[in-house]
Amino acid sequence: MVTAKKVRYQPPQRSLRKGGERPPLDPEARTFLEFAAALGRPPSYSLPYDEARQAVHDAGPKLSLPGPEMASVADLAVPGGAGAIRARLYTPPELKGQAPLLIFFHGGGFVYCDLDTHDGLCRSLAMNGRCRVASVDYRLAPEAIFPAACDDALAATRWLVGQAERMDVDPRRIAIGGDSAGGNLAAGVAQMVPSLAGQLLIYPWLDMRMRHRSHYVNANGYMLTRASLLWFRSHYLADLNQRDDPRASPILTPSLVGLPPAFMLTAGYDPLRDEAIDYARRLNEAGVPVRHSEHRGQIHGFAMMNRVMSAADVAVQEIGDWLVELWEQPAAALD
Repeated sequence: MVTAKKVRYQPPQRSLRKGGERPPLDPEARTFLEFAAALGRPPSYSLPYDEARQAVHDAGPKLSLPGPEMASVADLAVPGGAGAIRARLYTPPELKGQAPLLIFFHGGGFVYCDLDTHDGLCRSLAMNGRCRVASVDYRLAPEAIFPAACDDALAATRWLVGQAERMDVDPRRIAIGGDSAGGNLAAGVAQMVPSLAGQLLIYPWLDMRMRHRSHYVNANGYMLTRASLLWFRSHYLADLNQRDDPRASPILTPSLVGLPPAFMLTAGYDPLRDEAIDYARRLNEAGVPVRHSEHRGQIHGFAMMNRVMSAADVAVQEIGDWLVELWEQPAAALD
């Protein structure tokens, strides 16, 4: 586990609390939302899940630029309890010797997305973070409901850690990460494998109870809606009582002491904002080093939209800088 320097945690302004001032919506985000609304397309959650999944997949290239060229990109078959788990290993140019590794889980509400939808982001993380990236294609709902995704995430992490030296990876410098639903999985894995070097949480979905104020303040009109989240949850959980399971809601884990250093990225117009802020605060109170970047005028998913939003590249560079600093910290071998 990396021994990171303790830094003073400064939470974002609680502008979504009652009486708080509303931050302005980023002009590029506003333009995108107005364009999307003018198209008049039905919300994806109103479609059969397979059609919605394809629509989201097809929309990706319209929002995301292709990622940078890699020295190599290799498809992997990772052993899992229910069969092989697809993964993709990205190696950027000019890595020398045993390199750091970021294990990444894509977002998509546990229903959408795959290795291809997040290809550009993973390439950029590898390049900016000066590390290999292993993108994991965990099973999706409703074909595989909770806890299938959690099981795949944990199995893939343990296998990749075990294969570190064979992949020319430094076993002391392996971090976990994910966006949205993938951030949920990353937070959960970090709790189960606390010896990891770090955890990257990109606007993560951490609380399936969906009670934080931002779920209501940002319920409609900002890309990800409360209705969408309810639809995702209905496909992912077989029983609503499962929302109280810490594997589904990592924020409910009683103790966060001893977890890896964290980078938290949040967006001001995201329904998931407040739970991410609360989790970052709890990590800090537990003695975990936390760096929190809040893009106050942005919407959920913006880090994947570098074709239409300049803030995407800013956020990915922030993440890359944190990863580079993380890799440079003194480290002890993983247990």
